[in-house]
Amino acid sequence: GLSAHAQSRTASGAGEIEAGDDSRPTVIIVLYRLPIIAKRVADGSWSFKWDDDALYLTSVGLREGLRDKMRLVWVGIINSEDEVQPHEMDAVSQTLLADFSCVPVFIPRETLIEFYQ
Repeated sequence: GLSAHAQSRTASGAGEIEAGDDSRPTVIIVLYRLPIIAKRVADGSWSFKWDDDALYLTSVGLREGLRDKMRLVWVGIINSEDEVQPHEMDAVSQTLLADFSCVPVFIPRETLIEFYQ
């Protein structure tokens, strides 16, 4: 199972999904990995971009085709070689939600490794 920390990070991040003034219906899409590529850059900050080459990324079509009809919110782990540190989680979550409409789920690296073995 998830550690208490992972569970609390997931719960707090999910609670921030608000439509605000957006009158479109919200569709929450849960994937194992977010359709985002995350990289730690030289100064230690994070860089994010859409992963338009991912196999499951009919998300390109979903993002483009449904943009005016629905608000899509993506939920999943971050696709990165580097682990997001606990002190970075709030800032990373806020950036991904604001810029990509993504809610990351933070699962410790050891748990991810065990999941695949």
